Amino acid sequence: MVPYKKIKENVKKNMHFSIMDGVFWVLMNTIAITFLAPYIIELGANPLQVGLLSSLPIFISAFTVLLSYKILKYFRSKKAPVILSVTIQAALWIPIALTHVLFKENLAIWFAIIIYILIYTCGIIIYPIYTDWFRRLLPISIMGNFFARKHIIIETISIFVILGIGYFLDFINSNETLIGFSIIFLFAGVARFISSRYLNKIDVTEDRESILRETSEVRTSILKRFNNDVINNRIFLNYLIFIVLFYFGFYIGTVYWPYFLLKVLNYSYSGYIWWKVALVSGTILSLSYWGYISDNYGVIKIIKTTSFFMPLLVIIPAIFYYSNFIIIFLSFLSGVVLGGFNLAINNYLYKNIKKDVIHYTSYFIIIQSTAILLGTLFGALVIKLAQNHFNNDLYALLAVFIVSGIFRFIAYLYSNNLKDKDKGLLNLYRSIVLQKPVYFGLKKITYFVSGKVKILTPKFKENSIKITEFRKNKTKELFNSIKKEKTSLLNLKSKITREEKRMIAKFNKNKKDRL
Repeated sequence: MVPYKKIKENVKKNMHFSIMDGVFWVLMNTIAITFLAPYIIELGANPLQVGLLSSLPIFISAFTVLLSYKILKYFRSKKAPVILSVTIQAALWIPIALTHVLFKENLAIWFAIIIYILIYTCGIIIYPIYTDWFRRLLPISIMGNFFARKHIIIETISIFVILGIGYFLDFINSNETLIGFSIIFLFAGVARFISSRYLNKIDVTEDRESILRETSEVRTSILKRFNNDVINNRIFLNYLIFIVLFYFGFYIGTVYWPYFLLKVLNYSYSGYIWWKVALVSGTILSLSYWGYISDNYGVIKIIKTTSFFMPLLVIIPAIFYYSNFIIIFLSFLSGVVLGGFNLAINNYLYKNIKKDVIHYTSYFIIIQSTAILLGTLFGALVIKLAQNHFNNDLYALLAVFIVSGIFRFIAYLYSNNLKDKDKGLLNLYRSIVLQKPVYFGLKKITYFVSGKVKILTPKFKENSIKITEFRKNKTKELFNSIKKEKTSLLNLKSKITREEKRMIAKFNKNKKDRL
Protein backbone atom coordinates (compact mmCIF):
# COMPACT_ATOMS: atom_id res chain seq x y z
CA MET A 1 0.00 0.00 0.00
CA VAL A 2 1.37 3.46 -0.98
CA PRO A 3 1.98 5.71 2.06
CA TYR A 4 -0.26 8.75 2.41
CA LYS A 5 2.77 11.09 2.34
CA LYS A 6 3.86 9.67 -1.02
CA ILE A 7 0.35 10.05 -2.47
CA LYS A 8 0.25 13.67 -1.32
CA GLU A 9 3.63 14.37 -2.95
CA ASN A 10 2.46 12.80 -6.23
CA VAL A 11 -0.70 14.90 -6.23
CA LYS A 12 1.29 18.10 -5.72
CA LYS A 13 3.75 17.08 -8.45
CA ASN A 14 0.96 16.34 -10.94
CA MET A 15 -0.75 19.65 -10.11
CA HIS A 16 2.49 21.56 -10.71
CA PHE A 17 3.20 19.88 -14.05
CA SER A 18 -0.43 20.35 -15.12
CA ILE A 19 -0.25 24.09 -14.46
CA MET A 20 3.05 24.33 -16.37
CA ASP A 21 1.46 22.43 -19.27
CA GLY A 22 -1.43 24.90 -19.15
CA VAL A 23 0.92 27.89 -19.20
CA PHE A 24 2.67 26.75 -22.40
CA TRP A 25 -0.60 25.49 -23.92
CA VAL A 26 -2.17 28.92 -23.52
CA LEU A 27 0.76 30.48 -25.39
CA MET A 28 -0.09 28.31 -28.39
CA ASN A 29 -3.86 28.61 -28.03
CA THR A 30 -3.81 32.39 -27.65
CA ILE A 31 -1.74 32.74 -30.80
CA ALA A 32 -4.14 30.44 -32.68
CA ILE A 33 -7.32 32.19 -31.55
CA THR A 34 -6.04 35.74 -31.76
CA PHE A 35 -3.57 35.89 -34.66
CA LEU A 36 -4.51 33.26 -37.24
CA ALA A 37 -7.44 35.37 -38.51
CA PRO A 38 -5.25 38.51 -38.94
CA TYR A 39 -2.67 36.30 -40.68
CA ILE A 40 -5.00 35.06 -43.41
CA ILE A 41 -6.49 38.57 -43.70
CA GLU A 42 -2.94 39.78 -44.38
CA LEU A 43 -2.74 37.07 -47.06
CA GLY A 44 -5.92 38.50 -48.64
CA ALA A 45 -8.70 36.32 -47.15
CA ASN A 46 -12.34 37.23 -47.75
CA PRO A 47 -15.03 37.15 -45.00
CA LEU A 48 -16.07 33.57 -45.85
CA GLN A 49 -12.52 32.29 -45.43
CA VAL A 50 -12.16 34.15 -42.13
CA GLY A 51 -15.40 32.59 -40.92
CA LEU A 52 -14.41 29.09 -42.03
CA LEU A 53 -11.10 29.39 -40.16
CA SER A 54 -13.10 29.59 -36.90
CA SER A 55 -15.95 27.17 -37.66
CA LEU A 56 -14.68 24.45 -40.02
CA PRO A 57 -12.09 23.01 -37.56
CA ILE A 58 -14.78 22.79 -34.86
CA PHE A 59 -17.19 21.00 -37.20
CA ILE A 60 -14.74 18.48 -38.65
CA SER A 61 -13.01 17.66 -35.36
CA ALA A 62 -16.34 17.14 -33.55
CA PHE A 63 -16.86 13.78 -35.26
CA THR A 64 -13.40 12.53 -34.29
CA VAL A 65 -14.50 12.04 -30.65
CA LEU A 66 -16.13 8.83 -31.93
CA LEU A 67 -12.63 7.49 -32.63
CA SER A 68 -11.14 8.08 -29.18
CA TYR A 69 -11.61 4.55 -27.85
CA LYS A 70 -10.53 3.00 -31.16
CA ILE A 71 -7.27 4.93 -30.90
CA LEU A 72 -6.75 4.16 -27.20
CA LYS A 73 -6.59 0.37 -27.69
CA TYR A 74 -3.28 0.72 -29.57
CA PHE A 75 -1.47 2.32 -26.60
CA ARG A 76 -0.15 1.15 -23.25
CA SER A 77 -1.71 4.04 -21.27
CA LYS A 78 -4.00 7.04 -21.66
CA LYS A 79 -1.00 9.28 -21.26
CA ALA A 80 0.72 7.93 -24.40
CA PRO A 81 -1.81 9.03 -27.09
CA VAL A 82 -2.08 12.45 -25.41
CA ILE A 83 1.68 13.01 -25.64
CA LEU A 84 1.81 11.79 -29.25
CA SER A 85 -1.10 13.99 -30.35
CA VAL A 86 0.30 17.07 -28.62
CA THR A 87 3.73 16.53 -30.22
CA ILE A 88 2.15 16.27 -33.70
CA GLN A 89 0.17 19.41 -32.91
CA ALA A 90 3.41 21.24 -32.10
CA ALA A 91 5.07 20.10 -35.35
CA LEU A 92 2.12 21.26 -37.51
CA TRP A 93 2.87 24.90 -36.63
CA ILE A 94 5.96 24.72 -38.88
CA PRO A 95 3.95 24.51 -42.15
CA ILE A 96 1.59 27.21 -40.82
CA ALA A 97 4.61 29.51 -40.34
CA LEU A 98 5.87 28.78 -43.86
CA THR A 99 2.51 29.07 -45.64
CA HIS A 100 3.24 32.40 -47.35
CA VAL A 101 6.63 31.04 -48.48
CA LEU A 102 5.32 27.74 -49.87
CA PHE A 103 2.21 29.08 -51.60
CA LYS A 104 0.86 32.30 -53.00
CA GLU A 105 -2.42 34.21 -52.73
CA ASN A 106 -5.61 32.13 -52.41
CA LEU A 107 -3.85 28.75 -52.21
CA ALA A 108 -1.84 29.93 -49.18
CA ILE A 109 -5.07 30.89 -47.36
CA TRP A 110 -6.71 27.49 -47.91
CA PHE A 111 -3.49 25.69 -46.97
CA ALA A 112 -3.37 27.60 -43.66
CA ILE A 113 -7.02 26.71 -42.96
CA ILE A 114 -6.40 22.99 -43.70
CA ILE A 115 -3.33 22.82 -41.46
CA TYR A 116 -5.21 24.56 -38.64
CA ILE A 117 -8.00 21.98 -39.00
CA LEU A 118 -5.36 19.29 -38.39
CA ILE A 119 -3.96 21.20 -35.40
CA TYR A 120 -7.41 21.61 -33.86
CA THR A 121 -8.34 17.97 -34.55
CA CYS A 122 -5.19 16.74 -32.78
CA GLY A 123 -6.46 18.44 -29.65
CA ILE A 124 -10.10 17.31 -29.87
CA ILE A 125 -9.55 13.68 -30.82
CA ILE A 126 -7.70 12.92 -27.57
CA TYR A 127 -9.77 15.24 -25.35
CA PRO A 128 -11.99 12.44 -23.90
CA ILE A 129 -8.87 10.36 -23.20
CA TYR A 130 -7.10 13.31 -21.57
CA THR A 131 -10.15 14.07 -19.42
CA ASP A 132 -10.46 10.49 -18.21
CA TRP A 133 -6.70 10.25 -17.59
CA PHE A 134 -6.51 13.46 -15.58
CA ARG A 135 -9.61 12.88 -13.44
CA ARG A 136 -7.81 9.86 -11.95
CA LEU A 137 -4.78 11.91 -10.90
CA LEU A 138 -6.40 14.27 -8.38
CA PRO A 139 -8.85 13.76 -5.50
CA ILE A 140 -12.36 14.86 -6.46
CA SER A 141 -12.50 17.13 -3.40
CA ILE A 142 -9.80 19.49 -4.75
CA MET A 143 -10.55 19.39 -8.50
CA GLY A 144 -12.95 22.36 -8.58
CA ASN A 145 -10.62 24.72 -6.75
CA PHE A 146 -7.57 23.51 -8.68
CA PHE A 147 -9.09 23.95 -12.14
CA ALA A 148 -10.49 27.37 -11.19
CA ARG A 149 -7.02 28.53 -10.12
CA LYS A 150 -5.38 26.99 -13.18
CA HIS A 151 -7.87 28.58 -15.57
CA ILE A 152 -7.49 32.04 -14.05
CA ILE A 153 -3.68 31.78 -14.11
CA ILE A 154 -3.44 30.76 -17.77
CA GLU A 155 -6.11 33.25 -18.91
CA THR A 156 -4.20 36.04 -17.15
CA ILE A 157 -1.00 34.96 -18.92
CA SER A 158 -2.88 35.01 -22.24
CA ILE A 159 -3.50 38.75 -21.81
CA PHE A 160 0.25 39.45 -21.68
CA VAL A 161 0.80 37.17 -24.68
CA ILE A 162 -1.83 39.04 -26.73
CA LEU A 163 -0.38 42.43 -25.76
CA GLY A 164 3.23 41.43 -26.42
CA ILE A 165 2.61 39.88 -29.83
CA GLY A 166 0.24 42.64 -30.92
CA TYR A 167 2.79 45.36 -30.23
CA PHE A 168 5.50 43.19 -31.84
CA LEU A 169 3.49 43.09 -35.08
CA ASP A 170 2.97 46.86 -34.94
CA PHE A 171 6.66 47.38 -34.27
CA ILE A 172 7.90 45.59 -37.36
CA ASN A 173 7.47 47.27 -40.80
CA SER A 174 4.33 46.43 -42.82
CA ASN A 175 6.60 44.83 -45.45
CA GLU A 176 7.86 42.38 -42.84
CA THR A 177 4.52 41.60 -41.19
CA LEU A 178 4.35 38.11 -42.72
CA ILE A 179 7.82 37.36 -41.34
CA GLY A 180 6.55 38.50 -37.94
CA PHE A 181 3.63 36.06 -38.21
CA SER A 182 6.06 33.26 -39.10
CA ILE A 183 8.11 33.99 -35.97
CA ILE A 184 5.10 33.91 -33.63
CA PHE A 185 3.72 30.71 -35.21
CA LEU A 186 7.06 28.97 -34.74
CA PHE A 187 6.96 30.23 -31.16
CA ALA A 188 3.52 28.63 -30.80
CA GLY A 189 4.92 25.29 -31.94
CA VAL A 190 7.84 25.50 -29.50
CA ALA A 191 5.48 26.40 -26.65
CA ARG A 192 3.25 23.39 -27.42
CA PHE A 193 6.29 21.10 -27.56
CA ILE A 194 7.39 22.34 -24.12
CA SER A 195 3.88 21.69 -22.78
CA SER A 196 4.12 18.10 -24.06
CA ARG A 197 7.32 17.64 -22.02
CA TYR A 198 5.51 18.73 -18.85
CA LEU A 199 2.61 16.41 -19.68
CA ASN A 200 5.10 13.58 -20.04
CA LYS A 201 6.21 14.11 -16.41
CA ILE A 202 2.70 13.46 -15.08
CA ASP A 203 1.97 10.00 -13.67
CA VAL A 204 0.46 7.09 -15.62
CA THR A 205 -2.87 5.95 -14.16
CA GLU A 206 -3.29 2.48 -15.73
CA ASP A 207 -1.49 -0.38 -17.50
CA ARG A 208 -1.91 -2.15 -20.84
CA GLU A 209 -4.25 -4.80 -19.42
CA SER A 210 -6.70 -2.26 -18.00
CA ILE A 211 -6.65 -0.35 -21.32
CA LEU A 212 -7.57 -3.52 -23.27
CA ARG A 213 -10.26 -4.39 -20.74
CA GLU A 214 -11.80 -0.90 -20.88
CA THR A 215 -11.76 -0.61 -24.68
CA SER A 216 -13.27 -4.09 -25.10
CA GLU A 217 -16.21 -3.11 -22.89
CA VAL A 218 -17.05 0.01 -24.92
CA ARG A 219 -19.46 -0.33 -27.79
CA THR A 220 -19.80 2.98 -29.62
CA SER A 221 -23.35 3.25 -30.95
CA ILE A 222 -23.99 6.95 -30.57
CA LEU A 223 -25.91 7.47 -33.79
CA LYS A 224 -28.05 4.35 -33.25
CA ARG A 225 -29.01 5.45 -29.76
CA PHE A 226 -29.84 9.02 -30.77
CA ASN A 227 -33.57 8.33 -31.08
CA ASN A 228 -33.94 6.86 -27.58
CA ASP A 229 -31.60 9.28 -25.85
CA VAL A 230 -32.69 12.53 -27.50
CA ILE A 231 -35.96 12.33 -29.44
CA ASN A 232 -37.76 10.63 -26.53
CA ASN A 233 -36.12 12.88 -23.92
CA ARG A 234 -38.08 16.11 -24.12
CA ILE A 235 -35.92 18.03 -21.64
CA PHE A 236 -32.64 17.24 -23.40
CA LEU A 237 -34.24 17.75 -26.83
CA ASN A 238 -35.29 21.30 -25.84
CA TYR A 239 -31.74 21.93 -24.68
CA LEU A 240 -30.27 20.79 -28.02
CA ILE A 241 -32.80 22.89 -29.97
CA PHE A 242 -31.69 25.91 -27.93
CA ILE A 243 -28.05 25.03 -28.67
CA VAL A 244 -28.80 24.94 -32.41
CA LEU A 245 -30.64 28.28 -32.34
CA PHE A 246 -28.07 30.04 -30.20
CA TYR A 247 -24.86 28.90 -31.88
CA PHE A 248 -26.36 29.36 -35.33
CA GLY A 249 -27.28 32.97 -34.46
CA PHE A 250 -24.07 33.64 -32.55
CA TYR A 251 -21.72 32.49 -35.33
CA ILE A 252 -23.61 34.41 -38.01
CA GLY A 253 -21.76 37.47 -36.79
CA THR A 254 -19.09 36.77 -34.19
CA VAL A 255 -16.49 35.14 -36.51
CA TYR A 256 -16.42 38.25 -38.71
CA TRP A 257 -15.31 40.67 -36.00
CA PRO A 258 -11.56 40.37 -36.82
CA TYR A 259 -12.30 41.12 -40.49
CA PHE A 260 -14.57 44.03 -39.46
CA LEU A 261 -11.98 45.59 -37.14
CA LEU A 262 -8.84 45.07 -39.23
CA LYS A 263 -10.12 45.35 -42.79
CA VAL A 264 -13.19 47.60 -42.57
CA LEU A 265 -12.42 49.87 -39.61
CA ASN A 266 -8.65 49.68 -40.28
CA TYR A 267 -7.62 49.00 -36.69
CA SER A 268 -3.90 48.64 -36.02
CA TYR A 269 -2.75 45.33 -34.52
CA SER A 270 -2.37 47.05 -31.15
CA GLY A 271 -5.95 48.35 -31.39
CA TYR A 272 -7.18 44.88 -32.34
CA ILE A 273 -5.41 43.22 -29.40
CA TRP A 274 -6.91 45.69 -26.92
CA TRP A 275 -10.33 44.58 -28.16
CA LYS A 276 -9.25 40.97 -27.55
CA VAL A 277 -7.73 41.78 -24.14
CA ALA A 278 -10.98 43.41 -23.04
CA LEU A 279 -12.88 40.24 -23.99
CA VAL A 280 -10.51 37.95 -22.06
CA SER A 281 -10.40 40.29 -19.05
CA GLY A 282 -14.18 40.25 -18.72
CA THR A 283 -14.15 36.46 -18.72
CA ILE A 284 -11.37 36.19 -16.11
CA LEU A 285 -12.96 38.62 -13.66
CA SER A 286 -16.39 37.00 -13.83
CA LEU A 287 -15.46 33.30 -13.61
CA SER A 288 -15.56 32.96 -9.83
CA TYR A 289 -18.98 34.68 -9.67
CA TRP A 290 -20.48 32.41 -12.33
CA GLY A 291 -19.07 29.37 -10.56
CA TYR A 292 -20.77 30.46 -7.33
CA ILE A 293 -24.11 31.09 -9.08
CA SER A 294 -23.89 27.77 -10.91
CA ASP A 295 -23.35 25.82 -7.69
CA ASN A 296 -26.06 27.60 -5.71
CA TYR A 297 -28.78 28.54 -8.20
CA GLY A 298 -28.29 26.25 -11.19
CA VAL A 299 -27.01 26.69 -14.74
CA ILE A 300 -30.38 27.31 -16.43
CA LYS A 301 -30.71 30.72 -14.77
CA ILE A 302 -27.30 31.69 -16.15
CA ILE A 303 -28.15 30.44 -19.65
CA LYS A 304 -31.45 32.34 -19.77
CA THR A 305 -30.05 35.60 -18.38
CA THR A 306 -26.85 35.73 -20.45
CA SER A 307 -28.83 34.84 -23.60
CA PHE A 308 -30.87 38.01 -23.08
CA PHE A 309 -27.75 40.20 -23.34
CA MET A 310 -26.24 38.44 -26.37
CA PRO A 311 -28.29 40.34 -29.03
CA LEU A 312 -27.49 43.70 -27.41
CA LEU A 313 -23.75 42.99 -27.37
CA VAL A 314 -23.64 42.60 -31.15
CA ILE A 315 -26.24 45.21 -32.23
CA ILE A 316 -25.07 48.13 -30.03
CA PRO A 317 -21.44 48.10 -31.30
CA ALA A 318 -22.82 47.76 -34.84
CA ILE A 319 -24.68 51.04 -34.28
CA PHE A 320 -21.78 52.84 -32.55
CA TYR A 321 -19.01 51.34 -34.70
CA TYR A 322 -17.30 54.74 -34.99
CA SER A 323 -16.47 54.80 -31.26
CA ASN A 324 -13.41 52.75 -30.31
CA PHE A 325 -14.23 53.16 -26.62
CA ILE A 326 -17.74 51.73 -26.99
CA ILE A 327 -16.49 48.76 -29.03
CA ILE A 328 -13.77 47.89 -26.49
CA PHE A 329 -16.05 48.48 -23.48
CA LEU A 330 -18.75 46.24 -24.97
CA SER A 331 -16.07 43.65 -25.71
CA PHE A 332 -15.33 43.60 -21.97
CA LEU A 333 -19.05 43.16 -21.19
CA SER A 334 -19.20 40.40 -23.80
CA GLY A 335 -16.40 38.64 -21.93
CA VAL A 336 -18.38 38.84 -18.69
CA VAL A 337 -21.57 37.49 -20.28
CA LEU A 338 -19.80 34.83 -22.37
CA GLY A 339 -17.87 33.69 -19.29
CA GLY A 340 -21.16 32.85 -17.58
CA PHE A 341 -22.79 31.37 -20.68
CA ASN A 342 -19.88 29.08 -21.57
CA LEU A 343 -19.52 27.86 -17.99
CA ALA A 344 -23.25 27.11 -17.77
CA ILE A 345 -23.28 25.30 -21.13
CA ASN A 346 -20.30 23.16 -20.10
CA ASN A 347 -21.76 22.37 -16.67
CA TYR A 348 -25.26 21.53 -17.92
CA LEU A 349 -24.44 17.91 -18.76
CA TYR A 350 -22.66 17.28 -15.46
CA LYS A 351 -25.52 18.71 -13.43
CA ASN A 352 -28.48 17.33 -15.39
CA ILE A 353 -27.33 14.04 -16.96
CA LYS A 354 -26.94 11.30 -14.37
CA LYS A 355 -25.77 8.44 -16.60
CA ASP A 356 -24.11 7.79 -19.95
CA VAL A 357 -22.49 11.25 -19.99
CA ILE A 358 -20.09 10.24 -22.81
CA HIS A 359 -22.93 9.67 -25.30
CA TYR A 360 -24.80 12.83 -24.31
CA THR A 361 -21.59 14.86 -24.57
CA SER A 362 -21.02 13.47 -28.07
CA TYR A 363 -24.54 14.49 -29.13
CA PHE A 364 -23.88 17.98 -27.80
CA ILE A 365 -20.50 18.39 -29.54
CA ILE A 366 -21.79 17.20 -32.92
CA ILE A 367 -24.99 19.30 -32.78
CA GLN A 368 -23.11 22.39 -31.56
CA SER A 369 -20.40 22.16 -34.22
CA THR A 370 -22.98 21.69 -36.99
CA ALA A 371 -24.86 24.80 -35.85
CA ILE A 372 -21.58 26.76 -35.77
CA LEU A 373 -20.69 25.82 -39.34
CA LEU A 374 -24.20 26.56 -40.66
CA GLY A 375 -24.25 29.91 -38.87
CA THR A 376 -20.88 30.85 -40.34
CA LEU A 377 -21.98 29.93 -43.88
CA PHE A 378 -25.28 31.81 -43.47
CA GLY A 379 -23.36 34.85 -42.22
CA ALA A 380 -21.12 34.70 -45.30
CA LEU A 381 -24.23 34.56 -47.50
CA VAL A 382 -25.72 37.61 -45.74
CA ILE A 383 -22.46 39.53 -46.24
CA LYS A 384 -22.35 38.59 -49.93
CA LEU A 385 -25.95 39.68 -50.54
CA ALA A 386 -25.43 42.90 -48.57
CA GLN A 387 -22.24 43.69 -50.51
CA ASN A 388 -24.13 43.27 -53.78
CA HIS A 389 -26.93 45.51 -52.52
CA PHE A 390 -24.94 48.27 -50.79
CA ASN A 391 -21.65 47.85 -52.68
CA ASN A 392 -19.98 48.68 -49.36
CA ASP A 393 -18.11 46.39 -46.92
CA LEU A 394 -19.03 48.49 -43.88
CA TYR A 395 -22.80 48.23 -44.46
CA ALA A 396 -22.45 44.54 -45.34
CA LEU A 397 -20.79 43.79 -41.98
CA LEU A 398 -23.27 45.94 -40.07
CA ALA A 399 -26.09 44.02 -41.76
CA VAL A 400 -24.68 40.64 -40.70
CA PHE A 401 -24.31 41.83 -37.09
CA ILE A 402 -27.96 42.95 -37.01
CA VAL A 403 -29.12 39.63 -38.49
CA SER A 404 -27.00 37.83 -35.88
CA GLY A 405 -28.67 39.86 -33.14
CA ILE A 406 -32.14 38.90 -34.39
CA PHE A 407 -31.35 35.18 -34.35
CA ARG A 408 -29.76 35.50 -30.90
CA PHE A 409 -32.98 37.05 -29.63
CA ILE A 410 -34.98 34.13 -31.07
CA ALA A 411 -32.69 31.77 -29.13
CA TYR A 412 -33.32 33.78 -25.96
CA LEU A 413 -37.09 33.46 -26.43
CA TYR A 414 -36.73 29.69 -26.84
CA SER A 415 -34.62 29.47 -23.67
CA ASN A 416 -37.87 29.82 -21.69
CA ASN A 417 -38.58 26.19 -22.66
CA LEU A 418 -35.57 25.03 -20.65
CA LYS A 419 -36.60 23.47 -17.37
CA ASP A 420 -35.15 25.15 -14.29
CA LYS A 421 -34.95 22.70 -11.39
CA ASP A 422 -33.70 25.31 -8.91
CA LYS A 423 -36.52 27.70 -8.03
CA GLY A 424 -34.36 29.98 -5.87
CA LEU A 425 -35.05 33.69 -6.38
CA LEU A 426 -32.19 35.60 -7.98
CA ASN A 427 -32.21 38.70 -10.19
CA LEU A 428 -29.27 37.97 -12.47
CA TYR A 429 -30.36 40.63 -14.97
CA ARG A 430 -29.82 43.32 -12.36
CA SER A 431 -26.53 41.74 -11.25
CA ILE A 432 -25.13 41.86 -14.80
CA VAL A 433 -26.25 45.47 -15.39
CA LEU A 434 -24.58 46.52 -12.12
CA GLN A 435 -21.50 44.42 -13.01
CA LYS A 436 -21.68 42.37 -9.83
CA PRO A 437 -19.72 39.52 -11.51
CA VAL A 438 -16.76 41.89 -11.93
CA TYR A 439 -16.83 43.19 -8.34
CA PHE A 440 -17.17 39.64 -7.05
CA GLY A 441 -14.26 38.48 -9.24
CA LEU A 442 -11.96 41.31 -8.15
CA LYS A 443 -12.43 40.30 -4.51
CA LYS A 444 -11.93 36.58 -5.06
CA ILE A 445 -9.39 36.27 -7.86
CA THR A 446 -6.33 36.70 -5.59
CA TYR A 447 -7.52 33.86 -3.36
CA PHE A 448 -7.92 31.54 -6.35
CA VAL A 449 -4.42 32.34 -7.61
CA SER A 450 -2.69 31.93 -4.24
CA GLY A 451 -4.65 28.82 -3.31
CA LYS A 452 -3.95 29.55 0.38
CA VAL A 453 -7.34 30.88 1.43
CA LYS A 454 -10.56 28.99 1.10
CA ILE A 455 -13.25 31.24 -0.31
CA LEU A 456 -16.47 31.46 1.63
CA THR A 457 -19.12 33.69 0.14
CA PRO A 458 -21.84 35.03 2.49
CA LYS A 459 -24.15 32.20 1.50
CA PHE A 460 -21.40 29.62 1.98
CA LYS A 461 -20.70 31.04 5.46
CA GLU A 462 -24.38 30.99 6.31
CA ASN A 463 -24.68 27.40 5.11
CA SER A 464 -21.55 26.40 7.04
CA ILE A 465 -23.00 27.86 10.26
CA LYS A 466 -26.30 26.09 9.65
CA ILE A 467 -24.51 22.79 9.01
CA THR A 468 -22.45 23.19 12.20
CA GLU A 469 -25.54 23.96 14.28
CA PHE A 470 -27.37 21.06 12.69
CA ARG A 471 -24.54 18.70 13.58
CA LYS A 472 -24.44 19.99 17.17
CA ASN A 473 -28.18 19.55 17.57
CA LYS A 474 -28.09 16.08 16.08
CA THR A 475 -25.18 15.12 18.34
CA LYS A 476 -27.06 16.42 21.39
CA GLU A 477 -30.21 14.57 20.37
CA LEU A 478 -28.21 11.39 19.83
CA PHE A 479 -26.50 11.77 23.23
CA ASN A 480 -29.86 12.29 24.98
CA SER A 481 -31.29 9.32 23.11
CA ILE A 482 -28.38 7.13 24.15
CA LYS A 483 -28.75 8.36 27.75
CA LYS A 484 -32.43 7.49 27.75
CA GLU A 485 -31.71 4.09 26.22
CA LYS A 486 -29.04 3.48 28.83
CA THR A 487 -31.47 4.36 31.62
CA SER A 488 -34.10 2.15 30.05
CA LEU A 489 -31.65 -0.74 29.76
CA LEU A 490 -30.57 -0.32 33.38
CA ASN A 491 -34.19 -0.36 34.50
CA LEU A 492 -34.81 -3.44 32.36
CA LYS A 493 -31.75 -5.11 33.85
CA SER A 494 -32.98 -4.38 37.36
CA LYS A 495 -36.41 -5.72 36.47
CA ILE A 496 -34.89 -8.89 35.01
CA THR A 497 -32.70 -9.31 38.10
CA ARG A 498 -35.70 -8.93 40.43
CA GLU A 499 -37.73 -11.37 38.36
CA GLU A 500 -34.84 -13.82 38.35
CA LYS A 501 -34.54 -13.64 42.12
CA ARG A 502 -38.30 -14.09 42.52
CA MET A 503 -38.28 -17.17 40.26
CA ILE A 504 -35.30 -18.69 42.11
CA ALA A 505 -37.02 -18.11 45.45
CA LYS A 506 -40.23 -19.69 44.14
CA PHE A 507 -38.29 -22.66 42.78
CA ASN A 508 -36.54 -23.18 46.11
CA LYS A 509 -39.85 -22.99 47.98
CA ASN A 510 -41.45 -25.58 45.69
CA LYS A 511 -38.47 -27.82 46.18
CA LYS A 512 -38.83 -27.69 49.98
CA ASP A 513 -42.58 -28.42 49.76
CA ARG A 514 -41.88 -31.58 47.76
CA LEU A 515 -39.40 -32.80 50.32
